[in-house]
Amino acid sequence: MNDLNIKKVGYVFGSFDPIHIGHISIAMQALNDNIVDKVMFVPAKQNPWKKGTTDFNIRCEMLRASLSNLDDVGFTDIENRVESQFTFDVLEAIEKELNDNEKMCLITTQETFDEIPKFFKGDEILEKYEIHVVNMSINVHSTDIRNMIQDNKKPFPYITKEVYEIIKENGLYSINC
Repeated sequence: MNDLNIKKVGYVFGSFDPIHIGHISIAMQALNDNIVDKVMFVPAKQNPWKKGTTDFNIRCEMLRASLSNLDDVGFTDIENRVESQFTFDVLEAIEKELNDNEKMCLITTQETFDEIPKFFKGDEILEKYEIHVVNMSINVHSTDIRNMIQDNKKPFPYITKEVYEIIKENGLYSINC
């Protein structure tokens, strides 16, 4: 992406309950537009605005299954390894783990970008970190997928078969196993 062999890594934060094609489209847009060289998803251990989120380890399992065949896309369980789940503190922890040849930025949607000032140290996040706003080219939300599953509808093509199997195995979203 640049002449100095510095790899730009874009971090996408969210609950990913479950991860879906809209999330993947954000990563692909950032890669295809040459905004970043690599995308890392950062699942929230516990989103402060959402109650009843699926177990963190199961959401990581869904991320692993969904992202395993994608080049230059992965996830980090850093929120499981830091004491604070405030985005600002997680960003600082990510910075400490970067390799010398890596530079970080945030990848987000306009909806989330508009919420950042409400975050703990939100103004500092906006000042300190490079943030790229991308459009979710596929208008679907995790709530839509959970509702489809609750209504006994097949959630394809919005999630992968592997993610659906994890949902079934764990009886998530009131699925009839």
